[in-house]
Amino acid sequence: MGHLRNLKEEGYNNLMELPVSSWSRHGFDENVKNDHVTNNLSESFKNWVGAQRNNTILNMLEWFRMQLMGMIQKRYEVACSWQTVVTPNIRKRLNQLIEESRQCSVIFAGADEYEIMDETGRTVVNLGARTCVCRAWQISGLPCKHAAAAMAYKRMNIELFYDEKFSKHAYLEAHGGMIHPIVDSKLWPPAHGDPLDPPPPYRRPGRPKKNRRIDADEPTAWTSQVRRSMTIRCMICKALGHNKRTYPKNTNKVQKGSSLKAANASGPKGSSSTSQVILLSGLI
Repeated sequence: MGHLRNLKEEGYNNLMELPVSSWSRHGFDENVKNDHVTNNLSESFKNWVGAQRNNTILNMLEWFRMQLMGMIQKRYEVACSWQTVVTPNIRKRLNQLIEESRQCSVIFAGADEYEIMDETGRTVVNLGARTCVCRAWQISGLPCKHAAAAMAYKRMNIELFYDEKFSKHAYLEAHGGMIHPIVDSKLWPPAHGDPLDPPPPYRRPGRPKKNRRIDADEPTAWTSQVRRSMTIRCMICKALGHNKRTYPKNTNKVQKGSSLKAANASGPKGSSSTSQVILLSGLI
């Protein structure tokens, strides 16, 4: 943060106005067991919804219900066939941590404490308390590379030190429920009470906009066209920036042809009339 403050004071002040636990991993709650930072969840949701945004609220909610109903059951069936005690994604992360831990040096201090040295410095790991000075183990719920190096030193299984939230059993419990199917709205029983009428329609001037608003730092369609023009390759000279139609030699031919037409048009006055007479006599 001190380095950021030296680069740009405004950026430092904007970040410090927000709570540190909302944008920095080291400030995350240790009980959540999640170190993932994502700032484009809305974009993923819009891509998933697609054209359903143009439907009415009831039809859009019904589409959500059907999608989630099938997705939960499909994930549950896939998880039942797993042969590991953790989910496949967690298994991949553990394998990656094992590879990264091979670059660390381990000094066993005694009991459950270890001193780990890597390219960033020295850290202290306590396998009994499941803590590391870098706090990555406490925040993510998975051992960090320093803890993985200590486990490899003692020939321990790294799968025994994961948090229970990442187990196969927890995944099956999360997806064990079901969303019950619902019949079509035409078969619903009539609701008692006053009917709920929609508000009066109000049409604003102009055509309704469906495309989302583009931020100032996002590339526009014009920039994409410029990038596309820089990748065009000519089939004649194999150069970038033009194609066969706009090849320089073809351009010279066009220029020569246009100059000849201009010279004929600017010739003697009787030349055009004489050519017309000769053509007419040949036709007769």
